[in-house]
Amino acid sequence: FGHTPSPRGFDAAKRVFGRQEHINIAGKDVVMNLIKNPVGFNQIVEMLATDPAPFSLVSLLNDRPADGTDVSWIWDVAFERLTDMGDTLREVYLSGTRAEDMALRFLYAGFPKEKLHVQKDYGALMEEATAHKLPVFVMPTYTAMLALRGTISKTYGYKQFWE
Repeated sequence: FGHTPSPRGFDAAKRVFGRQEHINIAGKDVVMNLIKNPVGFNQIVEMLATDPAPFSLVSLLNDRPADGTDVSWIWDVAFERLTDMGDTLREVYLSGTRAEDMALRFLYAGFPKEKLHVQKDYGALMEEATAHKLPVFVMPTYTAMLALRGTISKTYGYKQFWE
């Protein structure tokens, strides 16, 4: 103890399976963070709030058994913190089996409706989200992440992400 970790150590750390994974899609930096509960989601929100650079957000919410069928936990996420980011958070793209629930939660947090986009097709979702010259942060639940990985692999030629 008493040793401060080197920032280079964090830079060299390997990102794995939905934890700060960086993917290049059509020249855009896409960062994927798996979401499982409000605590983890709130940690990602706080991380995003530390950088004033504009970005787009993609969130995919499924309610399959591997994700947990009760998605009421989204009401415990500080979506208001995202709304408070103003123009830093330029666009939000929502998908998954419960995308409409996520859109409603954003609206209750005061997020502008014209900046919310629900897109159920994962291929079209990533095309729309990466159409701007902005970094994209993707926050999927587990089964949504697996399906999205398949779409990204097929569409953009990525091999297995977890190798």
